[in-house]
Amino acid sequence: MRLGVAAMVALALGCSRPAAQVEAGAGTVAPDPPAVNDTSVSRLGSRDEVPLAGPRVEARSGDWMLRGGGSVAVVSAARGTIVDFGADGGDDGLVAIDPTVFIGLDEMTSVVEAVEPAGAGGHALLVRRRVVSDPPITLWTYTTIEDGTLRIESVATTGAEAALAVTLGEVVAWGNVPTWVEGLGLVKEKGSWAGDFIARSSLGVAYALALPHGHVVARFGKPLAGFHEWPRTGEVVEGIPSHGASRRRVVLLTQAKGSIGAAANALRRAQLDHFSLPTGVPPGAQVEVVRCEGSLPYARYDARGTDVSLPHGCWRARLVAPGYAPGAWTPVESLAKAPLPQAGTLRWRVHEKGGADLPARILVRGTGGTPDPSWGEDPMDGAALDVIHADGDDHVPIPPGRYHVTVSHGFEYTLYEADVTVAAGQSVELQAELEHVVDTRGWISADLHVHAVPSPDAPALLTDRVRSLAASGVEVAVATDHNVVTDYSLAIRERGLGRWLASIVGDEVTTRGVPLGHFNVFPLAPGSEPVPFDHIAPTALVASARAAPPTDRAKVVQLNHPRMGSIGYLELLHFDPRDVGAWRARSPLSETDFDAIEVFNGDHYADIPEVERVMRDWYALMDAGVRATATGNSDSHKLTYHECGVPRNMVLVGDDDPSRFDERAFVDAVRAGHVVVSSGVFVRIDVGGHGPGDTVGAGDQRVHVTVDAPPWVDVSKVEIVRGGETLHTWNGPFAHGVRRLDATVSATLAPGDWVISIARGDGEMKFLPRAGARPFGFTNAVWVK
Repeated sequence: MRLGVAAMVALALGCSRPAAQVEAGAGTVAPDPPAVNDTSVSRLGSRDEVPLAGPRVEARSGDWMLRGGGSVAVVSAARGTIVDFGADGGDDGLVAIDPTVFIGLDEMTSVVEAVEPAGAGGHALLVRRRVVSDPPITLWTYTTIEDGTLRIESVATTGAEAALAVTLGEVVAWGNVPTWVEGLGLVKEKGSWAGDFIARSSLGVAYALALPHGHVVARFGKPLAGFHEWPRTGEVVEGIPSHGASRRRVVLLTQAKGSIGAAANALRRAQLDHFSLPTGVPPGAQVEVVRCEGSLPYARYDARGTDVSLPHGCWRARLVAPGYAPGAWTPVESLAKAPLPQAGTLRWRVHEKGGADLPARILVRGTGGTPDPSWGEDPMDGAALDVIHADGDDHVPIPPGRYHVTVSHGFEYTLYEADVTVAAGQSVELQAELEHVVDTRGWISADLHVHAVPSPDAPALLTDRVRSLAASGVEVAVATDHNVVTDYSLAIRERGLGRWLASIVGDEVTTRGVPLGHFNVFPLAPGSEPVPFDHIAPTALVASARAAPPTDRAKVVQLNHPRMGSIGYLELLHFDPRDVGAWRARSPLSETDFDAIEVFNGDHYADIPEVERVMRDWYALMDAGVRATATGNSDSHKLTYHECGVPRNMVLVGDDDPSRFDERAFVDAVRAGHVVVSSGVFVRIDVGGHGPGDTVGAGDQRVHVTVDAPPWVDVSKVEIVRGGETLHTWNGPFAHGVRRLDATVSATLAPGDWVISIARGDGEMKFLPRAGARPFGFTNAVWVK
């Protein structure tokens, strides 16, 4: 994820002086600062000085704080990026806004040269960036607050003889939430769209960005499943004359509590019209407003007040609410008498065979023409989109219609399925009984890579995150937020989930400055500082991770999604699996002293060939003597899309009761390789009485493989792999029931060999929202000496 400009340098910060006196390269000087007098600018001594709340507050000592009109903003001294903005004393939901120069569609790299107060009385903050281009460009950005609105003014200059054509714009990073474009609605695909404003709302905080006049043009890349693309704004190609300056670009950013409409209203200086709302609206209800002509979406407003305010014009509106069928469109003048959204009630009780209650994941799909229900992007008591994460008997509203319901608790249990018909105002109750059929005694299921709201790209509250983990049958979760040390233990206690779920404090070290990939580190001390991540080489990163508190604990340093493009270590370091020795020799930054490698990332649970590609890298490293444990983790960022526990790790610890979780024994087992990766199938291997992570002597050995799976998971092929080559294959169909294979073969093993087993299925696991998931699992290696 992008959280700042691509290149950074240390700043030489001096005393305040008028911006017109600040000289940049190539003989250019700063354009005139804006005329403001109601913004105060101060240097932060600590983050505690910022009167904003929430996990999105990124302010650090030395950054610059702006206050005015009841609003607060923070600009990073190192990156020149606006990292915080909110109401004084309120929540901050912003990730970052970066003023940027585009040439064509390419965002140009820039280097921050100065960040300092400017203008009469120092009421504006100036950021000067040197754009890495030929000929050179300087980008000057003034940030002020006017009547509570953040005002960002940018000018590009050049001292070159040649005239230039550039676009001034912004990268608007406001988290992994959908962007609303006025006139379009929520952006769901790649493209460029123009609107009066762009906006977002999530977890009670809304923002809107606009120009003082005209339309914002926002460009979006192709979204990945579970991720919403950040807009890149910029409306016109500017001409920069020889030794001259572009026109001044001004954008306005507002914030509001609640709805997109409230943030959009804050952009308006004209009189607003007020329209009464009906009473008795459902929880979370909003008013969706469109223009009369063309029915173009305008905004969404909170329906819990007494009225909704709109600019002069002709509008139609309807009431919508999570879990309800939308109300009918009506002239906004008649909104107070509009029919309320309709819903029935879906109730449930999920229990294990024998009577004990069981957390569960409930997938609800429309049938017979009924659309899938939606409980919204933001989780609502554990429900999001068409999935409910239940940790006790409860209920949710659901639109009238016909549905197919699937209740699950991970890969060790049976499924419960039912077809239900829901009528408005009526209740339907599920009595779901699940049976624990896969014998995993001694093995505890773990997801070692999970995100929640401390990560800028994971808008899931900790309480919702632990609900989703317990509902999915995950028994150990490692909190791994981006450069944040997170602890789930309080949320687990709050939800009363200790009998189902244990947790480990961790950190996903997300390298910046010199991007070299992502690395999980655990266990860490609650409340400790994140592992160093900025401009750090892999060897130093690993050393820092091992030295992090608690210093008396062995750490797991895991290489995450190693082939995932610009965030994959092996991809970034141009790993050559055909000649690891030569790769090491020519790669001075190469480091292979990792405890674990995330071979199977949840992004690929429907793309097994990509998993197998990373497995071949793992094979090459094992052949080169690297004994890193292969893991499989969900990398879940949202409650849906990235289902936690798909895949997961079965870790051999002896006592597999989460309520008696032994963190030291668990970490030792992961480091030793006593791990099997499972996405549906539970495969185990025994070579001469030794299991994954163990070492066996060379010579003739008996290789015993067992494969178990719940009845709803298909198994079609099982393999033994020795040193990267297939030693033996069993092809289905296999026996019905849970135990699909129990077989032994003889093999002659040589020193330096390693042996694993792989199991896979052809049938799709349709209990998952993302299509195409096929069962897949593999063991770690038994080593031969």
